[in-house]
Amino acid sequence: MKRALLIIAIFVFALSVLAAPKSWKQMAMDAIQQGDYQTAAVHYRKWVEADPTDAVSLYNLACCEAMLKRPDEAMRALRMSSDAGWSDSLHTSEDSDLESLRSRDDFQALLSDIARNARTRHGGYTGHVCAQERVGEYLMVLPEEYDPAHRYPLVILLHDHGSAPEEFAQVTAFINTHDYIYALPQGPYTARDSDGKGFSYFRERDDFSEDVNSVAAAADWVVRVADDVAKRYPVADSTFWIIGFSQGGALAHITAAYHPTRVAGYCAHGGYFVKNAISPEQLAFEARAGVKVFLTHGKEDPSVPLMEGVYAFNLLKQAGVDATLEQMDVPHRFTAEVGLRVGEWLKEKMGE
Repeated sequence: MKRALLIIAIFVFALSVLAAPKSWKQMAMDAIQQGDYQTAAVHYRKWVEADPTDAVSLYNLACCEAMLKRPDEAMRALRMSSDAGWSDSLHTSEDSDLESLRSRDDFQALLSDIARNARTRHGGYTGHVCAQERVGEYLMVLPEEYDPAHRYPLVILLHDHGSAPEEFAQVTAFINTHDYIYALPQGPYTARDSDGKGFSYFRERDDFSEDVNSVAAAADWVVRVADDVAKRYPVADSTFWIIGFSQGGALAHITAAYHPTRVAGYCAHGGYFVKNAISPEQLAFEARAGVKVFLTHGKEDPSVPLMEGVYAFNLLKQAGVDATLEQMDVPHRFTAEVGLRVGEWLKEKMGE
């Protein structure tokens, strides 16, 4: 647990939030920032009593207990975190907050269980965590013949509203399984209509509309994930590519507009512009930065009408962005046909 904030974070990332009563979890994180591990432990116990599936908070509780010189309580919380799915054994083995536990046999045995989680969670995809106001998780898909001595372009995949990274990771089979490193950030919010199993990149209002005040933080989250990946894997350079579907396409638009010097190019399939989220000045900056854009959209898309894609395309072209729109005979789904076309576009643009 990094003492500046939270746990396995390599950096700190604060989501802008609406004024609202703080949860036990938020209050625990505030206490950690102040170095008050006793109060943080009390709040974390209350939080995990209500949500015993929150592996990250259980890990944080273990760190607090270890810092308070309560090793048995720390091991109990760490074991519960492992049971809940905590999967970063490397960080656990190196975390200075757990120094007092390293000589224990049960700690070393538990590291094996945590490593096993990394191989079995999320359909076998590799997962890492880094910090926002709350911890955000992202998954990795590495090339079939991954060579750590080789440097790969980084492609960020952004799932649709109500989905999850492990579901969208399957599209890599259509795009390219050899030449890219993929990272899939999980939306930081639970989608309100998904029974807790799907996620949203933007905060939702009571009427389920997207809160424009949350879009900048979502774009920052994508960049933070790219930075974290670069610390762990051999990526080609500081820029990256994005492939987003539906809401993920909307976030691709926003990330490129807010961070045009970091985004080399992006594809938005079935995407749209979030109202009042992107200014003409941002689009002009995106054009000057040379961001490449490929929009694909179903001609009869019942969920996000084709006119949304046309509207986005027109705004991009008017701003001078290098954008292409391709209308396809597909539903509101990232099909194999879409993946193959996107793969061709990526290969073409990366080779320019």
